[in-house]
Amino acid sequence: QGMTMSVGHKKLLIDNLSITFADAPGHKDFIKNMLAGTAESDAAILVVAADEGIQPQTRAHLYLTKLLGLEHLIILINKLELFNYSRRRYQKIASDVKVLLQKMGFLYNQIPIVPGSALYGENIIRKSRKIGWYKSGCVLDMIKELPPKANAVNLPLRLPIQGQIYIKEKNAVMGRIVSGRLKKGDEIIVEPEGNNYVIKTIFLHNKAINKAYAGDNIFLILDRDVSMIKRGDIIGHPEQIPTITKEFLAQIILLDHGFIKQGFKAQLELQTESIPIVVKSFKKLIDTQTGEIMRHNPKVIRDGESAQVEIVSFRPLFIEN
Repeated sequence: QGMTMSVGHKKLLIDNLSITFADAPGHKDFIKNMLAGTAESDAAILVVAADEGIQPQTRAHLYLTKLLGLEHLIILINKLELFNYSRRRYQKIASDVKVLLQKMGFLYNQIPIVPGSALYGENIIRKSRKIGWYKSGCVLDMIKELPPKANAVNLPLRLPIQGQIYIKEKNAVMGRIVSGRLKKGDEIIVEPEGNNYVIKTIFLHNKAINKAYAGDNIFLILDRDVSMIKRGDIIGHPEQIPTITKEFLAQIILLDHGFIKQGFKAQLELQTESIPIVVKSFKKLIDTQTGEIMRHNPKVIRDGESAQVEIVSFRPLFIEN
């Protein structure tokens, strides 16, 4: 149909770097898929057509990218061949983009805006001779200069429990370390119950190890009965206890649901558990193209709208910024 509808993935290995590209749709009818691609990414490349300039979906995608916490962007001013690689046309679009980035709260002076032509490969993987007035690097150069992903090992220990398993004639708990590290002999706390344990044995791929790190799928044998530990609980260190709450503010986008009112009930899929929740109140209705507040205390949220809402869960859950 001449448009991207779902998220496609391509892997590139270059200069000791492994880069996975998620090609997400830009059309407004496929925002859900765009969100899926953005949520799994560490940086984003926003393509702006030189003949169209900033469109409503440009604003929407920048807003959603900001909402999902992506701070590292590369802007490509594409189709510049239609203007014979005009510097003036590039400067006009780049100026508009910078204003929009600033409004959205991005550090716009740190975001590269690259002129180019995807159709003819100008300024994509190598510097273009046709755009000699542009002195910075091509898109691939900018990708290589992106800061490395924050090392989750250096963050506080967070290990959501997936369940229990019988191993070496003992009950063990299992899960994937989301952040931090642990070692044999560590004291840990399991929330929301708040019970403390000591790690006796760590298994990785059925092999006993002394230490485990973020990204490892492990089994833990603890120093006492684990029958109180259940799927959805979270392990941390006592000096850096996971945040547990039953009420929190969230910014949401309503998709494919028509509309909702205050008191709307739903299931929240969070880490390894599914939690019943109620959307208690609507605080602000937010413009998805500008991020500006459109209305306080709205009565209804409709498809495609974004809002800050107060959520109450039916049982304690782990949630952190």
